[in-house]
Amino acid sequence: MNPIIKKIEDQHKEHLKTIEKNEGETHFDRVMKREKEDPGVHVREHWNAVALGQKNADNFMSKVTDPTHPDHGDALTAYSDKYNGKREAVEKEYINKAVKLMDAPAQYLPNQAYENNVFSSFQIRTPEDQAFLNKFKDYMKTKWAAQGYDGDADFFKDFFAVHPMSTPPVKTLNEDGKVYPAVIKH
Repeated sequence: MNPIIKKIEDQHKEHLKTIEKNEGETHFDRVMKREKEDPGVHVREHWNAVALGQKNADNFMSKVTDPTHPDHGDALTAYSDKYNGKREAVEKEYINKAVKLMDAPAQYLPNQAYENNVFSSFQIRTPEDQAFLNKFKDYMKTKWAAQGYDGDADFFKDFFAVHPMSTPPVKTLNEDGKVYPAVIKH
């Protein structure tokens, strides 16, 4: 089996298990419940994790830029080798680590316009296109119910890498979860 298809199928099974485990309560039901109890919590936790990641990245960069720091040599080597001398790469990794450590991914509130925009980006030309779109809708709705919008761009890319349509989507998702004109190539 193609590894990407296996990954997609495994993710779908995990999403179904998550929904079953939560007794049908969706990710957005949980986010909205927490939001009702503590307004702004869905944003605050994530930004606290981002701030921690940024602070850790700044600490790392101070080791890189201060030749008198005891860890300067190791930090400079890591900065050159691991991050290719790019501060943005350092910040991205440290922020992702903090978000994961604090279990505080961006928690978006339900957005029907976003979901409609994702599904309206297809031109159906063949029965196979319709079958792929129906499968995509089913998988996306299950994914959103289980974990929300986090990771949509990766799922979108993986799904259409192994389920090509006769006409590529006219839009695609970026890492920030927004829909943009498509650049997917088959």
